[in-house]
Amino acid sequence: MERFDPTRGVPFPAFALPTIEGELKRHFRDAAWAVRLPRSLQELAGDVYRATASLTQELQRSPTVEELATRTGHPAEAVIEAMEANRAFVATSLDAGGGGGADRGRRNRLGAHDPGLEAVEHQLLLDRLLSGLPPRQRRIVELRFYGELTQAEIAEEVGVSQMHVSRLLARALEALRDVAETT
Repeated sequence: MERFDPTRGVPFPAFALPTIEGELKRHFRDAAWAVRLPRSLQELAGDVYRATASLTQELQRSPTVEELATRTGHPAEAVIEAMEANRAFVATSLDAGGGGGADRGRRNRLGAHDPGLEAVEHQLLLDRLLSGLPPRQRRIVELRFYGELTQAEIAEEVGVSQMHVSRLLARALEALRDVAETT
């Protein structure tokens, strides 16, 4: 309305109709896509869509990429990209059917939280921490926590007193705590 100039002699409806129509087209062009694509790709996708419809009718079969490229005047690679872009016009729900049987939707094919992965991360961290200990302390920690031996059993295995195992174990755990806190 701000651009309307009555001194030009054009009636307001003749001015307003193309302006409003253009704004509506721009809105649907820019807002209707599920994924935001560059305007040039959106326009090419529209050209390819229209060319596909007309060639399908003319040829009585689906047109090839080369035929679409010839009709639109664009390279075959651009036509393929536009065909893929047309798939982004409407988003498909993750819960939409994606096949038969137990696979009832796309959500079933997505990754999920894997507690085993977290365990692997913890094991890698623990292995790195243990590698920083002196061999005897590492052996005592492994016997205590992996072998589930008592301090007395470890003392017998290593050849030191149970009290010494207790001190070595305390030092090893303190060293592991210090390294873990800085990591």
